Amino acid sequence: DKVYALKLLHEIKEESVLRFQQEAKAASLLQHQNIIGIVDFGVFNGLPYMVMNCVEGQTLSQYARNNRPLDPRNCARLFG
Repeated sequence: DKVYALKLLHEIKEESVLRFQQEAKAASLLQHQNIIGIVDFGVFNGLPYMVMNCVEGQTLSQYARNNRPLDPRNCARLFG
C-alpha cells in the first residue's frame, strides 16, 4: 500500500485558489529527486487539494527548531 500526503487550501479566496492551482500544475510537471511528486490535484466540494508522494522525515520547521542555530553550510546543503 502506498501512502500519500494531502495538501488542502483552507483560505478560499479567488487569488489564493488561483495561486494554489498554478503551484499544483507547475509542480506536477517537475521531476527531480529533490522535488516531491504531485500525483493529482483538483477541487472537491469547493476545497482545492493536492495529492503528493509522501516522504518520511521531519518538516523544515521541525528541522530548524531542532538544529538552532542554523549553520549556513547546512542551509546551503538543504536548499542547494
